[in-house]
Amino acid sequence: MVNRNGREYKLNTFIAKFGNPEEVKELILNTYRVLMTRARKGIYIWFKDNKTKEKVMKFLN
Repeated sequence: MVNRNGREYKLNTFIAKFGNPEEVKELILNTYRVLMTRARKGIYIWFKDNKTKEKVMKFLN
């Protein structure tokens, strides 16, 4: 799920509505870059289930 302006979207719906996959990938990577460079004690990314984790990791790699 992707949250934008308080609404949740499935990743495929988000890509279809807000841009091509490369633009969405760049948005996600930039979001995590900002979070990781501003964290004082690190950052943890938690996935509700392994299927989601695998999809996101595959998408980002």
